[in-house]
Amino acid sequence: MISPYTRRRAVDSTLYTTINLFRTIEQILGLPPTNQFDAAAHTMAKAFANTADTTPFDTVPNIIALDEMNNPLAR
Repeated sequence: MISPYTRRRAVDSTLYTTINLFRTIEQILGLPPTNQFDAAAHTMAKAFANTADTTPFDTVPNIIALDEMNNPLAR
């Protein structure tokens, strides 16, 4: 994810799913959980910092062309 609040130079190996994102949004907006699944979900708090870091991100050029297709299977 790209955000000024993303923790820089850190590795978070937590498996996040859509429900974790949904729970995080609920918590940010101060909303109660809508069902038992997002009530039990962990937020993505470990992936974010408390203060924004507005230094630019470094980009890496593509190695594989974006319009390249897979080779057809051999018959």
